[in-house]
Amino acid sequence: MGQLGNTCEKCHVESGWHNDIHFDHDLTGFPLVGLHVVVACEQCHLTQQFKDARKDCFGCHQKDDRHKGGLGKNCASCHTPNGWEIWEFNHDKSTSFPLTGAHSKLECNACHKRPAGEVKLSTECGACHVRDDVHFGQYGRQCQRCHTSISFKQVRIQ
Repeated sequence: MGQLGNTCEKCHVESGWHNDIHFDHDLTGFPLVGLHVVVACEQCHLTQQFKDARKDCFGCHQKDDRHKGGLGKNCASCHTPNGWEIWEFNHDKSTSFPLTGAHSKLECNACHKRPAGEVKLSTECGACHVRDDVHFGQYGRQCQRCHTSISFKQVRIQ
């Protein structure tokens, strides 16, 4: 019969197909947690093919993506199902480039012009700051020998 088997009475009652539906979503590959608990079934299950509903965040929430795909499609790496405004990403722990000095004040998209999951950004100063180099490359690309991440204007002479 249907995708979910022949025992309709497991979820439905005789008084009406849409009345008092009992279905344990925890037994599926997508347990409902956070705000998903209060979403009407038909918001995710657009057709009668219930098993065809998307299970990835981006699949359903692409239109809600404030980053316009710029940080990749793995929403759960920063966000929780309890709301988009509740997020946490520790750049220092989750990447090989701790944000120090002036970098810690930047918005994500200041560096991540393309999806973070698709592009590994260089950790060399010159990769982003080639236009800021008043030395025009004559001292090489090891800016940190004389400069700090606080400001290029701060110079430490050794």
